[in-house]
Amino acid sequence: MEEQSPSLVQDIVNYGIRIIIIVFGGLILFNVFNVQTQDMVTFRVIGGLMIIFGAYRVYSYHIARNRFSNKRGR
Repeated sequence: MEEQSPSLVQDIVNYGIRIIIIVFGGLILFNVFNVQTQDMVTFRVIGGLMIIFGAYRVYSYHIARNRFSNKRGR
């Protein structure tokens, strides 16, 4: 029996969670929650890092998914 490629629901969940990380990082970066702290630079750096991490995870998942589907297509 041949293995199935990742389902549409699985793709939506994976991309959705990673995009939520990016959005949450943007909310932190622009201080939407109106958090008052002594060190706002660190707070914004954490938001920026979350955006970069989320973007990297979207990219890496996309590449891995393409490799899997190319390997299955042969």
